[in-house]
Formats: sequence, structure tokens, C-alpha cells
Amino acid sequence: MKRVPFLLLQLLIIFWFVTPAKTYAFACGGTSNNVSYTYFPSLERDEAVTIALPPFSIKCNGFTSPNMGDALRIVSVTLNSKLINSGFVDSTLSIADGGTFTYPFSDAINKCVWIDQNCGMTNFTGSAWTKALTLTLKRAAGTWPDLSMYSGENLITVVLQQRGYHTHDSIPYWGPVYITMTYRLREGSIIPQTYTCDINTYDNTVDLPAAKVSDILAQSPGKVSSSKTRFNIQLGCKAKTRVSLQFTGTTMSDTGTDDVLVNQIAGNENIGIQLYRADAGTAITFNNKYLVINSADATENLDFDAYYYYKGGSVVAGIIKSISTFTFSYE
Repeated sequence: MKRVPFLLLQLLIIFWFVTPAKTYAFACGGTSNNVSYTYFPSLERDEAVTIALPPFSIKCNGFTSPNMGDALRIVSVTLNSKLINSGFVDSTLSIADGGTFTYPFSDAINKCVWIDQNCGMTNFTGSAWTKALTLTLKRAAGTWPDLSMYSGENLITVVLQQRGYHTHDSIPYWGPVYITMTYRLREGSIIPQTYTCDINTYDNTVDLPAAKVSDILAQSPGKVSSSKTRFNIQLGCKAKTRVSLQFTGTTMSDTGTDDVLVNQIAGNENIGIQLYRADAGTAITFNNKYLVINSADATENLDFDAYYYYKGGSVVAGIIKSISTFTFSYE
């Protein structure tokens, strides 16, 4: 019976040694326990290519001397799988004064954010903000699926591990205390993947040069090459937009195709207008949609050529006028 207290004492001693005691002097956000912080950035709509989020930081109080060794290091960085699957694999995580790390952020692991990026043991005592973390979401080049993210969804989660004083042997150790920092979309914010362009400039009226009736009658039916007149449409586009174009208008009958606009002025029914992509060998078919840009840059210039078209038969001096409307569609 006398052995029982001895055994109990022995068990208590073993338990005390194998359960590390965390330092209660090192506190972030007013606590020495596991804690999570969520940052809700406000985002503009249509920010689908590059989004720089505001810096994220918390305030900690501790002692960095060699015998205390308080510090915080990054142990994991998790990007939302929606972002990964939609091509945001050029995203970066930056530590203020500590470098910039590209997805999958493996080089950021074990980098410290308090008190410095090297997990140094200085003689600092007191309160200081963690090194600010900044996330930049950036889509890689190429074709990716559309992305829709809604309010409340996580963008990225960064987990920090605390180093503190080991009470029984006075050695700093990376303890069991973790701080989780999360970027999450603010209520009502969305990042849609939208593809679109604006028409910056275009030639509303295209004036073809005068042509001699005798020269037209001397040629075979077809375009009048000497009448070539270039015109331009300039677009401002979201990157990687797929652009289609359709010219519509009333076309000339009895040509076998729909690539000649009819003359709107009576008296020269055998003369019309054809449009070509610049220097192309085939006329544009009206009322058909064409893919004109597969993956747009920020600025795109579309050049076209207009020609008189001679169907054959009689021609008299006079004005030729044709009308066409163009419509862009985006994917």
C-alpha cells in the first residue's frame, strides 16, 4: 500500500515532462491560444485577371531574446481550389520586407512574420505588428474555365505557428499554438470572369474613290481592285476575350453569294460594295458571324478593305451607296 503514492507521483512527473508548456507571455490579438482571424476585402466587379488585395496584419506581444525566442512562422498556405482550377496559378503571397512567393507558395513555408522574416532571436520586448501579408491573385496565360466566386468564400488561408519559451528546460520551441489568417470575400462581393471589349474608334463612313464607267465596263464581273479603301475598328478588350463579328446588310441578288451589298440608289443596280478582311482573298459574307480574335490583347485593331463590285451589264455615272451594320459578340 505504501507504493501507491510513489507510483502516482512518478506518473505525474512523466506527464509534466512530455506535455510541453506554452509561453503565456507571447500573445497575438490578446490571446496565447489558438486563434483565427478573417479579413474581408472589398473587391471591384470584373477584376478577373489581377487582383491585389490589401495587406493583412495582426498585433503581437512577446520577447525575442535567445532564452525566450518568441516568433511566428508560416506553416501552410492554401489557395481556394476554384482559383487554382480557373488559372490563378500565377498568384503571389508577399511578406513585407520578406520576399514574394508564387503559388504553390512552398518557398514561403517556415518564413517568419514576427518579429522578423528570419525568425531571429533579438532582444526585442513589447508589442509589434506582424509583417504584413499581401495576396495578389493573378491568372496565368492561356485558356481557363470561367470563374464565379461569391460572398463569404475563402480566397486564401495562411496558418502561422508560434515559437515560445519551454518552461521546464528554458529552450524556445515551436509550440502547439497556431494562428489562422484567412482572406474571405466580403458580403455582396463577386469576382466574375467576364470577357468583353469596348469599341474605342471606328470609321463610320467609308468613302471609296471615283471610278470611270469605261474602266468598269472593260473588266470582267468581280471586285474593282483599283477602288480598294481601307477602314479600321479599334477595340479595347479584357485579356483573352474571344471576339466574333457579324456584318449585316441587304445583299445583291443573282451573284450566287451573299457577299455584295446592294446599291441603295436606283439607276446602278449592277454595282455594289464588297468588304474584305485586310488583304484577305475572300470577301466577307454578310449576315454571317466570323471569329476575328481568338484571344484578345488589351488593344486590338481590325482592318478591312472596301471595294466596288461589278456584277456585269450596264453601268451609268452616278453615286453608289451601301449600308452595313456590324455587331460584336464576346466569349
